[in-house]
Amino acid sequence: STTFVDKDVSYGKHSYRVGYKRGDATIFSDATSVFVKKLLTSLSVYTNQKEKRVSVKFSNGEKQKVSIEIFDMLGRKVKTLYDGILSEGLYNYTVDDLNKGVWFVRVQTSTEKISERFVIFK
Repeated sequence: STTFVDKDVSYGKHSYRVGYKRGDATIFSDATSVFVKKLLTSLSVYTNQKEKRVSVKFSNGEKQKVSIEIFDMLGRKVKTLYDGILSEGLYNYTVDDLNKGVWFVRVQTSTEKISERFVIFK
């Protein structure tokens, strides 16, 4: 059994072939096509410590319901940045009313959930 993980795959159709060495020759399998549907492709959190401002940036792969929430270290939801339908695209939300501490932002759709931790020092 062989497993391959393509961590840098992008949205769309991709073809893969497996190759193995036999002596000096490399023998390849027939191509296998897959269609990748990435709904949430990235989440980045940037903090401006001087202004206690946090920028939450993410890309949304298709029109869908999205919720963006901030949680404290104990897992309590403290803020909802957005909860509704978003079209495909890049989004940026700013938070500027959080106190010093460790926080988590979670972006969730009906099929995916991604989170990032961030810290406010001042």
